[in-house]
Amino acid sequence: MEKALAVISGVLLVVWIVSDVLQGVSEKTPKRDLLKWACRRRDSPTNVLVRYTSVCDEQLAVKYLAVLITIAELGSLVSGVITSYLIKRRSKLLDEPWRVKA
Repeated sequence: MEKALAVISGVLLVVWIVSDVLQGVSEKTPKRDLLKWACRRRDSPTNVLVRYTSVCDEQLAVKYLAVLITIAELGSLVSGVITSYLIKRRSKLLDEPWRVKA
């Protein structure tokens, strides 16, 4: 069961990293995306009708939350792997017969 959780965690981590990288690449391309479009119109006169400031802030929050989730998932995966290793190591030490120095 522990291996399955580690595999699932690893897959989720890879998906998060890929999505973060793709988001970063899409922001650097000249094509228009919602984040750039809304943030450029923060101070426009039509901001009264459509709250571009809110859209911009929400898009930025989602972007930064994705990075934080990736870091948390990586920490969870590393913690699980280290815990599993330490449990196996301790169980091996406890299973060894006591040796008496001759």
